[in-house]
Amino acid sequence: MEQKHPSMTNSLKSVRYEAERQWALRKYDIMARGYQFYKEVSQCFREASTITNYAMIIERLNEISSEEPYSAAGLRTSIEHMWGYINKKATSAERQHMKMLWQQWQEELSRHPASTGWSITELPSSAAALLDYIKTLSDVYQITYLQNSFKASFCALN
Repeated sequence: MEQKHPSMTNSLKSVRYEAERQWALRKYDIMARGYQFYKEVSQCFREASTITNYAMIIERLNEISSEEPYSAAGLRTSIEHMWGYINKKATSAERQHMKMLWQQWQEELSRHPASTGWSITELPSSAAALLDYIKTLSDVYQITYLQNSFKASFCALN
């Protein structure tokens, strides 16, 4: 096995750490744009082994975040994943409220389906309400992973 110079190892570690940190913060935002983007970035991590690979992951996260709109299917998947962190802690009233918000979003989608997706400022109001409710409950239940995600993603909601 090839020995790496200590400074190269530290550089690789720091770039890898930054890529992993960015991914942890932005995973649900990326997923909300389309599950295929989430899978793409996950695959890149599985294959990454060099500074260049990890730097390219960071670049790709930036590209997806700035160029790809949110999709109905991606938002649904992302919301379901985030709700999974909260569901067991939520009260019965909070779960009922979430169900009501979900139904409102589904009704809005059936009346006005998005053909090309939305920017964060164009999200249907019912989708924004769902995200805002999850953000609120992540604060109530101190779910740090989600709190950090909302600080770095879905920026117009902050």
